[in-house]
Amino acid sequence: MSLRRFASLMRELAEAAGPSARTRLIAEHLGACDDATAAWTMWFLRGRHLRRAVAGSVLRRWAAARADISEHLAGICHDHVGDLAETLTLLVAATTGTRHPRHDDPPLAEFIESSILPLSQCHASERQACVEAIWDRLDEESLYAFHKLLTGAFRLGVAAGVAERGAAQALGVEVDMLRERLAGGFDPTPEQWRRLSRPPTPDELATRPLPFQLAHGLETTDQLGPVADHLVESKWDGVRAQLIHREVPVLVGRGEGRLDAAFPELIAAAASLPRGVVLDGEVLLVDRASGRPRPFTILQRRLGTTHIQTGLFDPDDVVFMAFDLLEIHGEDLRERSLEFRRAQLQALTLDSASEIGDGAIRISPTITIHSWAHADRIRSEARLAGVEGLMVKRRDAPYTGGRTRGSWWKWKTDPRTIDAVLVHTQGGHGRRAGLLTDHTLALWDGEELVPVARAYSGLTDAEMTELDRLLKRTVVARRGPVRILEPSIVLEIAFDGVQTSTRHRSGVALRFPRIARWRRDKTPADANRLEELKALLPDADRGPSPPDRASPPPSSD
Repeated sequence: MSLRRFASLMRELAEAAGPSARTRLIAEHLGACDDATAAWTMWFLRGRHLRRAVAGSVLRRWAAARADISEHLAGICHDHVGDLAETLTLLVAATTGTRHPRHDDPPLAEFIESSILPLSQCHASERQACVEAIWDRLDEESLYAFHKLLTGAFRLGVAAGVAERGAAQALGVEVDMLRERLAGGFDPTPEQWRRLSRPPTPDELATRPLPFQLAHGLETTDQLGPVADHLVESKWDGVRAQLIHREVPVLVGRGEGRLDAAFPELIAAAASLPRGVVLDGEVLLVDRASGRPRPFTILQRRLGTTHIQTGLFDPDDVVFMAFDLLEIHGEDLRERSLEFRRAQLQALTLDSASEIGDGAIRISPTITIHSWAHADRIRSEARLAGVEGLMVKRRDAPYTGGRTRGSWWKWKTDPRTIDAVLVHTQGGHGRRAGLLTDHTLALWDGEELVPVARAYSGLTDAEMTELDRLLKRTVVARRGPVRILEPSIVLEIAFDGVQTSTRHRSGVALRFPRIARWRRDKTPADANRLEELKALLPDADRGPSPPDRASPPPSSD
């Protein structure tokens, strides 16, 4: 498939009506590709993108010079269009046709490997000439694809299941087998693409994870049915992974690939498991003093680590919290009910004949509930126990992989909220182009407003349009694309957690901030203070907790 055909695929997928049409398009395109191009296409379909070789501001400056306009005018064009790749394409395409009337249409893989990837290696003084040489070769549709790839803003916007089904059809394999292979990681090489359709090797079978079962968010328990039909446990805030001991122990994360080097303690613990075992669970760091899970941001520091040095991390216990048993003695248990699998998990013993819960591998305890109202009360207190909420699972459900509605539900705690002042804003992208929608919000620190978060989602289209009109009347200065505002608007911000941060002047960072509502009833003076936000920091970030803040985990079987 050529670069131009790939650009057409981008457009056709955006215009396709429904997942069936997208699946058919993907199957047709992948089936017509050479192995190298199919590998890159599959890599992009899985949501990956290239590392940015040239800063967007630099590309915009080069495009402005090519179009013989000022950088300021190019910035206005970008604000109006909203999408950097589209802006660059419009500026460059206006001049390319007169400079080079014959356009190349290189194969996608060849273009990426010979034109885009080398840009990050060439000297900075040579990059502009290299980019302009590419501009001269391409027509408008190919230019747009090139700019999307080059800026790292490329997203095909296709659901994982759709991409997997399309690839399975193109390769002529079962989609479940394809998912199992992709779960072990995928690099954009011809060998990796061919591996997806080859018979599995013994080594691959021994270390290959199974497709992960995913949960839907739960808004109300009305749809669940009787409490007795469900198993309830904590929703751990860790790294989802499978601990596998078929031939040799391996730890495979969902989306992270192999985690053996980052958590050698778990590999050592898994050596005591019987052979032929696959456990599904969460990797956690547990504070030795309190016994509570550490925040995910602490655990995240280990991801990507290739060698654990003494003293590099805090002396926490690494725990694999197992909540499902997928294989035992080589037998696939996924078609059996959750209740059966949990019973087998509880009965599992280590080779040393000690119970599984004695080491770094533990079983996630189930929580006894008497009604959904009782479960809701436990959920509301889950944050005090260091967990995100509850998991609700049907006892009779098989382990199907993917996000099967009705089997597993995640019932998270209600988000925390603060009232913050809108102090900076900038234009949105895509359908939000031309509107000020990306907002920076601040809290009071003494007499000063200190930024604590950026948020852009949560308002209705009508509210965004109304807020845009108000903000454009309160702009007092500009710094690049950012508008500095006279403080006048208060927004309620919802967030899932707060952590210390050395990168932010406030000293804190919010996890998943989003706009909950526009507080028209409040003035900037009514907004929260920074010390109020810092009081919500996890105990591990603020030193020892007062005794009255300690809270035991939810009651369990």
